[in-house]
Amino acid sequence: MRGRWLKVLMVVLVLVPVGLTAYLANNLYHRKGVPEALENLTRQLFRSKEDERKAEARAVELERKAGELQTAYDALVADLRGEVDSRDIRVRQFREKLEINFVDKVLFASGSAEITPRGRAILLKVAGVLNRVKDKSIYVVGHTDANPIHSALYPSNWELSTARSSSVIRFLSEQGGLTPERFTAMGRAFYQPVASNATPEGRQENRRVDVIIADVPLLSSETGSESVRGTATGKEPAAQSPAPGQEPLRESAPPPPPPGPNEPLAPTPSPSSQEEATTTPPQAEPAPPGDVAEPAAPAADVTTPAGPDAAGAKPASPPVPPDLPPALPDKPAPGK
Repeated sequence: MRGRWLKVLMVVLVLVPVGLTAYLANNLYHRKGVPEALENLTRQLFRSKEDERKAEARAVELERKAGELQTAYDALVADLRGEVDSRDIRVRQFREKLEINFVDKVLFASGSAEITPRGRAILLKVAGVLNRVKDKSIYVVGHTDANPIHSALYPSNWELSTARSSSVIRFLSEQGGLTPERFTAMGRAFYQPVASNATPEGRQENRRVDVIIADVPLLSSETGSESVRGTATGKEPAAQSPAPGQEPLRESAPPPPPPGPNEPLAPTPSPSSQEEATTTPPQAEPAPPGDVAEPAAPAADVTTPAGPDAAGAKPASPPVPPDLPPALPDKPAPGK
């Protein structure tokens, strides 16, 4: 009898944990804690897979566009070899854009926005290359030098620069077969120079037309390649380092290299000449006729304390302290 009760007790001890576990699992399941967690985990996994797939597709698309820009760069440099060698045209390839810079004499006569026959032949070659670059906008920016223009057609340099960019766009779309919706015309007049307007060579470089092929909206930093060619300062533009990501990958006409080790450098002033230039006091300008020059105020006498080896030099007198009110007595005076 005792053995039977012992067996029943052992069965109960085994079944109680099993039943309790089943009860807790059923309660947890009905509360939807585990199903929601599994569902969230599955959704996050599928979202990560989708993001990864989109990233791979974007990388493939960027590689395709970079290949198109590289092919277009090679074709432009090959087709415009003569103008590129003479630096009348410069072609530059960036990470996500292509830029073509035309000196104005290549496309236009002085003070005119009508494209010359030579310019038409060049633009036809450019249009043939740009037709191979898909899904990119084309921005045409006209620039002039600082010499003002006054004519019946162009009251100012604003009208001339904008008319030249519009002429290029109309020719590329009508004669070159490019879609007009891809174009944006802009004119910057003489407010974005790339060289000094004080010399004929600098003014000739400032008279230009820039064609920028990019697939992003044209911001102020992109207009006329400001990010890589400097900004307008009213004077000769200061050299600026391009922003990160804006350095040209390839360039048809790079700037001249720095002087070699055997070329003479600018003379450096000797230490003696520097010392003379430092110690020579400035000469006072003569007073104009009729004016009486006031005598200069005497310089303050600054006394330098004498060292122990200074023979015959009087020590400097100590500074006189300012007058102070008399001290109060510590105790009353006698007799009071």
